[in-house]
Amino acid sequence: MIDPDGMADIKFQKKQDEKYVAQQAKNTINDAADKLGVKTVTISSTYRSAESQINAMYKNSERTGSQHQIDDVYGKKGDAVCRAYQAAKDAGKSPAEIKTEMLKVANDVGFTSTHSSSNYSKLNAVDMPMTGESAKSFSNALKETQSNVITRLENGVVHAEIPVQGQSQSTTAFKLPKLNFNIPVAVKDNTTVVR
Repeated sequence: MIDPDGMADIKFQKKQDEKYVAQQAKNTINDAADKLGVKTVTISSTYRSAESQINAMYKNSERTGSQHQIDDVYGKKGDAVCRAYQAAKDAGKSPAEIKTEMLKVANDVGFTSTHSSSNYSKLNAVDMPMTGESAKSFSNALKETQSNVITRLENGVVHAEIPVQGQSQSTTAFKLPKLNFNIPVAVKDNTTVVR
């Protein structure tokens, strides 16, 4: 049954994330949902800080294993970050130490996810939890709705990269925080040395 008002209810798992998603991207998601008769679409992730991106990569590597992330999710630079996870884990490092290693490698190789891109206001990356046939159908509906949308099915979500042209964000204007991939690598005489 098609939603009578033709507007899917888009829910954000983190309410504050709504400000990062442009109305044009929401409209694309809404139109895809309407094509399929989906009444509610949940968005689990939008813009991420560098640290949030590393946390997401860490959690996904813990859940599915780093090799899955390397084989199926990231490109060359992201793969290096996932390999750093595995090397640090194999070395018996703590979760905090593993994330520090991952962030260091991300900085060294210049890894940036579309979730943490400085270009986010022009290319909205969103994750929508769904799997199986519903994920495939929704992914296809997004691409039919807006031909330049890029989608991937990964880690139990439809990851969509939706180009936004000449649109401002939907709720309030925002400025993306500056990403800080510089991490403390040593503390000597109470002075932190930053790479």
